[in-house]
Amino acid sequence: MEAPPPAKRLRLSMACNTCRRRKVKCDAEYPKCHNCRVRNDDCVTEDAKQPGISIRREWVESQAVPQPLPTTRTHYSNEPTAATTFHVDERRQSCTSQRNGDGIDQGALGNVRNTQIASPSSPLPSTSSASGVSNSASLCTSHAQQPFHVSINLDHSTSRLKVMGGSSTQTLAKSLDLYFKSANARPMSDHFMYGMRHAEEFPPPRFPTWQPLPDAATCNAYLDKFSLRFYSLYPIFHLGQFRNDVKQLMAADRLEGIPAEQVPVLASAYLVMSLCADEGSRKSTNDGDRYLKAAAGLLGHVVFMPYLASVQCLLMFTIVFRGRNQEGVGWETLGIAIRISHTLGLHRSSYLASSPASPFQTQEDKTLFARLWAICCTLEKTIQMETGRPSAIPNLEQDPAWTTQDYPQDDGFLWWSLGLANFQHAIGQHIYGHKPGTRSASQLLSDTARLDQDLLAWTNAVPVQYRPGTEILCSNSDFHYAAFLSIQYNQALIALHRAALIAPVAEFQAEVSIHCQDNPSHYRLKNGQSICVNSARAIARLTIELEDRGINSRVLNVAPCLLACVVLAIYLMKTSSPRTQGADLELLKACAQLTFEHCQDSGMDSRFAQGILSISDQVAWHIKNMSDRPLPRRDSTASRLHASIAQTNNIDMNTTQIASQRTSIQTSTMPTLTTRPSSSGPQDSPTFPLDHSNKEATTYTRCRPSELTEDGPLLGEEDTEQFQRAGEEAMPFSGLNIEELWNWMLAEDTGMPSFSNDPSIL
Repeated sequence: MEAPPPAKRLRLSMACNTCRRRKVKCDAEYPKCHNCRVRNDDCVTEDAKQPGISIRREWVESQAVPQPLPTTRTHYSNEPTAATTFHVDERRQSCTSQRNGDGIDQGALGNVRNTQIASPSSPLPSTSSASGVSNSASLCTSHAQQPFHVSINLDHSTSRLKVMGGSSTQTLAKSLDLYFKSANARPMSDHFMYGMRHAEEFPPPRFPTWQPLPDAATCNAYLDKFSLRFYSLYPIFHLGQFRNDVKQLMAADRLEGIPAEQVPVLASAYLVMSLCADEGSRKSTNDGDRYLKAAAGLLGHVVFMPYLASVQCLLMFTIVFRGRNQEGVGWETLGIAIRISHTLGLHRSSYLASSPASPFQTQEDKTLFARLWAICCTLEKTIQMETGRPSAIPNLEQDPAWTTQDYPQDDGFLWWSLGLANFQHAIGQHIYGHKPGTRSASQLLSDTARLDQDLLAWTNAVPVQYRPGTEILCSNSDFHYAAFLSIQYNQALIALHRAALIAPVAEFQAEVSIHCQDNPSHYRLKNGQSICVNSARAIARLTIELEDRGINSRVLNVAPCLLACVVLAIYLMKTSSPRTQGADLELLKACAQLTFEHCQDSGMDSRFAQGILSISDQVAWHIKNMSDRPLPRRDSTASRLHASIAQTNNIDMNTTQIASQRTSIQTSTMPTLTTRPSSSGPQDSPTFPLDHSNKEATTYTRCRPSELTEDGPLLGEEDTEQFQRAGEEAMPFSGLNIEELWNWMLAEDTGMPSFSNDPSIL
């Protein structure tokens, strides 16, 4: 019996306004269609039924058949069934937000898109929906057309929702997907949905377990380890006072009978035992799990006793969950800690000290308030940059009580981290805190240069043996602290220069020359891609070195390693230097393998971990595929035509080249000869890699005069040569100016108040 024919692709009328007006076929590519890219036109799509209202162009190629998650469970599982990923059209968010659960209006498929992508090495089992829809109708959607500024993971069957902002690695992976698409490789950002449950959930016991504390020798050993491995960065307690509190709890006859105000202290003791039991081990230990669950069972008591001990306990929850790569859970406990801190006035400790009713009995009490608020700020800004979520601390005003001039010598890492948090906050506001179109290209570049110089100046405050951006020269006892500081610094640089990373190098440098040539930092702006790549290399090498030295710590999590993998992959997809590719590819493989192992050891879904490995696998396949293809002839039609025009007009070629690089995007275009492969590629195959041979057909593409020299395209050898060899018409983001690149990283009139009113998420 023959299988039923595949269902027709669901299609929306998403042609842009220019293609509609010219009555030509629009390929609906994002962020610009091919026709607008060739003609350097603005690519705007308006709703045909509501003229004047711009919408985000997206194709809906399939309606995925969701696999429901179990509604009842007797135990927690880190291996969820397949969820769905959905992407919201920002202009029609209000329509879809009124629907709930699985009752999605099928007429609004242009606004909500469901995808179900399996890992290349772990394909999902095929199932059918209750209505008997064939699996042949479930096709992969093109993730090259997804909006960049926000990523949403959704499981309708259990109402699980997760939103990631524009500065997160997940949204940067969408840019990598564009380069994978150009090379006919499979997108990887779908794998992020498999990590949602591990990052966002932790099942507490139904009833408090009142786990007894370990014996005195074990308690002292754990407290000593906390002092050595965590206290310099997170001085949450007065250690002497905390040791006395633990001794009193150990001497209690029944922990269930302790006073209510002592419950947060007991939970903190559990968390210290859990953290130190896991320290130095890749996997969570039995003791670590037992004490963490005991603390989680007391979380309600902690929240409803909102005083200083509760803030300390909630910060410990955040540190423990970050060490287990459960940033989503830690983000929630940190938010509660910040709200209670506001209630207690921790952010205004200097004013409390001058009040007649000051709560400070000693200078140590005042220092503790300042430390706790500093830890709140550093953790909040770090997680905010990693996730792109809105901040609960909108302004980092320097309280005189915790300026860097008065901090104790032992708190150096905390105060250096606090100084970096100020710049992380400023970078988030710079990139995501303004509406599109409110700043010119010159303002965008000038602000980027200013923040870049501020970051460089901040490093001078750190002693040379710990200084980020240089070789770390300290002993093993402090190496993980210095590595943490350096990794956060490099993450900030990547976030700041991300536009230069995703854009074609020569085009971006030409834009900088036009708008910011007189800025003293223009050379760093032009080399923003190199800054990002060097930062990713530093993160990867530090992570590998920590592992080789055997001094890895729960202070660090896996998120920076994943960011380094994505940045290195984007760079390798753009560059064509064999020597550089070889060294960076090996570094990418090592970093991806280590990240994969850490994800598996922390209990993440194996499909998410396999997605990390697929990054290096697909980049390696692409480089091999490119090396097997012959180089295009340099004596192209465009070269001869350009030389002929220059000779006819008696114009010096050097002058023409310099002038053309400063020509605006509205200049005329000239044809070049390239080849285009067929649509077959690794994304069409159930496993990876398979036969990647492509059928070539000759086509014409167009490039601007600023891309032409006597020898061919200006972007050729460093950026686009491999894409021309692969047959692509243009690099991703080709033809976008500075403002358009920035808009790609922002929400354009997002209209998503149901998620956040804070622009930093968008």
